[in-house]
Amino acid sequence: LGLQVLYPASPSFFSRIEAGSKATQLNDEYWHSHIDTRQYGSFIYTSLLYLNTNGEDYEGGEFEFLDGNNGETVSDIIRPKAGRLLVFTSGEENPHRIRKVSKGTRYAVTIAWTCNADAANHRRFD
Repeated sequence: LGLQVLYPASPSFFSRIEAGSKATQLNDEYWHSHIDTRQYGSFIYTSLLYLNTNGEDYEGGEFEFLDGNNGETVSDIIRPKAGRLLVFTSGEENPHRIRKVSKGTRYAVTIAWTCNADAANHRRFD
């Protein structure tokens, strides 16, 4: 990709997905197929740090990469595990979704990355 500079982007966020929870905004409907650059604009890379483990702490909530041709066929499944870091490019090549959580609560941190200094999150965490 020829990257020279990489900045943390906004939004980066903590997610808590409870079984049976109701969506209050479109971004809460995590089970729909989406592409991060369409949804958030400045994302070049997306990273997810899982804070608990699928199959132990909750059921469902697996991360699904979808086939780029039709956007609905599952091409790969990532089962979250506490401490696992998932990093992927945020563009059209990686449509994805999360399966609905059916039992318990799934915790993760999403940190996005951009090459655009104007879109960077320049906050410092001391």
